[in-house]
Amino acid sequence: MKSLIPQVIRSQYSIAVIDTLFQRPIISSTNFLEISHIPPESGKRILQKLRDAGVIEVIREGKGRSPTIYQFAQLVQIVEDEAFV
Repeated sequence: MKSLIPQVIRSQYSIAVIDTLFQRPIISSTNFLEISHIPPESGKRILQKLRDAGVIEVIREGKGRSPTIYQFAQLVQIVEDEAFV
């Protein structure tokens, strides 16, 4: 994952994105921007690229003032698998 995300987003914010997704594998778009300290326009573009590449999945689409909720599915799956061991 550490090599995939920089390839997908091609941004100076790659480390911030990785750190944020591992810190909060289920996160709203608003929280992603706040935690990562990425400017809003860049953050929205990065989230879209991650979504298009299948790195993150939408749990709930945003409506009105409610932000979109994403999950870093691979990490969530690992944690769930460990919980059942």
